[in-house]
Amino acid sequence: MLTYLGVVVAVLFMVGIVLPVLVDQIQGLINFVSAVANAPQGPTEYLKGIAQQYGLGSVFERFSDQLGNVRSQLGQAASDFLLSTREIIVSAAGFVAALVSVLTLTFFLILGSERYLGALVGLFAEPHRPLVRGLLTQSAAATSPSA
Repeated sequence: MLTYLGVVVAVLFMVGIVLPVLVDQIQGLINFVSAVANAPQGPTEYLKGIAQQYGLGSVFERFSDQLGNVRSQLGQAASDFLLSTREIIVSAAGFVAALVSVLTLTFFLILGSERYLGALVGLFAEPHRPLVRGLLTQSAAATSPSA
């Protein structure tokens, strides 16, 4: 039970650290994209103003030809971002489901270990059962300090 509690605490700790930062970064990106897309002077001029504000006007001028169609590029970037976010969420949900499944199976295997040991030993011929039980018991003792 302590192992399960430790795993749950570790997962909650990691989620508690990563999730607020991720949400904040996504919110900032959405606000920036929205501001650029809805700028009254157009997205190109808005980005040019930001670049000049931070002393990057020459860099912006160098890339101004590529920034001519910023609206379509922003739309494609937003679409790609949302698709990749969906894949990350699906992967995270799969990981959590697998973790819960493994922990649940482990719990029930530990809970009914004697019954499973008896069933496994019962698969062998009667003369070999004491040897198999001894081997399995020694294996359990080697891998678990409580066995």
